[in-house]
Parts: sequence; C-alpha cells; structure tokens
Amino acid sequence: MKNPHQLIAERILADLDDRRGMTDGLDDDVRAEILEAHVDIVRNVLGVVEPVAGWISVDDRLPPDGEFVLVKCPSGYTTTPFVYTTARRQEAYRPGRWIDHANDDLRDWGMEPTHWRALP
Repeated sequence: MKNPHQLIAERILADLDDRRGMTDGLDDDVRAEILEAHVDIVRNVLGVVEPVAGWISVDDRLPPDGEFVLVKCPSGYTTTPFVYTTARRQEAYRPGRWIDHANDDLRDWGMEPTHWRALP
C-alpha cells in the first residue's frame, strides 16, 4: 500500500502529464526520479519527519550523557527543512538540554533536535 505522501506526489505528476505534457516521452527511471522529488517536496511542505536508517528519535532514546552525536533539527524553512549539527546531552551541566561544541544551548539558536545518530 502506498503512503499518503506518495499518492499526493503521484497526483502532482499526473497533473503535469494531463495539463502540460511535461513528462511525455520520459523513460521510467526519469519519471521515478521526478516522482521521488515530488514526494520529498510534499514531505517537506507538510513537515513530515520520517525515520531514516541509522537515525534515532529523541522520543525513543537519548544518546549516552556527554557523548557528542550528530543531531537533526527542523529549520522552520521549506527550502532547507532540516539543520544538522553536533551536540551532546550534559545532564549534570544543563539537564534536558542539547549543548553544542561551544557549550551553547541549541535552543538559544532556535534548534530542538528530533533525531540523532552516532558520529562515525
């Protein structure tokens, strides 16, 4: 079964076919790339945050205290929907907060991580 975002993107692509003929003559691989791009646009516009392999939701689990990790934060912009940076939790220093490499609270920069992953 297709997810709702893919269905919306397919309708956008069908609209391009019906109204403008913009995808006439394109092979299936190119059409699939266009469809995936539209799916991404729909997700970004709707603010959908879907888990990606390797990313852990902060609602599911937090990283070990004091360990720097890569974090993903919504940016508030549609053109660049996410911001990625390194941060750590330091419960003894600032309980419940994400701290960057300069010891600044990410909230001071308007960022609140939704996902994290270990650094390579």
